[in-house]
Amino acid sequence: MVAYRDAMRPSVADVGLAGLAGTARVAAAPVLFPLVLVALGVMLLRLRAAPVAIGVLVLGGVAFPLSRITREASIAHVADLLLLLPFLYLGIRSLRQASRRPAPGAVVPA
Repeated sequence: MVAYRDAMRPSVADVGLAGLAGTARVAAAPVLFPLVLVALGVMLLRLRAAPVAIGVLVLGGVAFPLSRITREASIAHVADLLLLLPFLYLGIRSLRQASRRPAPGAVVPA
C-alpha cells in the first residue's frame, strides 16, 4: 500500500528537469534566508555602514532557524525582535536620508 503522502509526490519523469530546478530553488530558500541575514550583518559591520548595534542581525540570523526548529515561543519572540529592530533602524535612517536629499533638477546654492 502506498502512503497518501508518497502518492501525491510527483516523480522525476512527471516533473522534468525544469520542474526539479524550481523545486531546488524553493527547497534552498529556508536555508539561504538566515545565511543572508548573517552575511548582511557582517558586511554592514565590516564596511561600517551602520552602527555596531546593527550587528544584531548576525544574532537574528542564528536565532531565526533555532526558533523555528525548536518551536519555542520565547526563542521565537527574541529572534523576531533581533530581526525587527535592526531593519526598523535601517528603514528609518534610509527615509531620513531620502528626505534630506534635494529633488532631482533642483538648484542647490553654492
